[in-house]
Amino acid sequence: MQKAKCSYCFKVRLCLWRYGTTQCLACALEVISCLLNDLSRDVLALASVASAGDEAPTRPCACGRVGALVGSTCASCAAEELHRRLESVRREMQVLRTCGSCGDTAKYLWQSQLPLCGVCTVTAALCGEPPPRPRS
Repeated sequence: MQKAKCSYCFKVRLCLWRYGTTQCLACALEVISCLLNDLSRDVLALASVASAGDEAPTRPCACGRVGALVGSTCASCAAEELHRRLESVRREMQVLRTCGSCGDTAKYLWQSQLPLCGVCTVTAALCGEPPPRPRS
């Protein structure tokens, strides 16, 4: 973890190394926010189909099942997509809970930008800056 130009907002900040690019914490949280908005939309669509009950029109889905459609897919396919999106959010959140220096569980945010564990936070405080990310 080091100061770098964020590949998303192009500001020089302490960045996480993610998906082969640099990403600051603010941009990582924005990605998670977008994923959560998509999840909210999916849950509302599933809820509207569930509340319609027998009155919901049924048509065949691309998967071959016949049932009430959520958008262009059946409720089963929509639920599977919802599960995939939840897993994606869980993975994104896991990155934010990992120390940007050693990989242990993060407990603190260094200068409100970098997740660090207790040991790396003390090291950062003593050195005046976060410790460099180990090369793998």
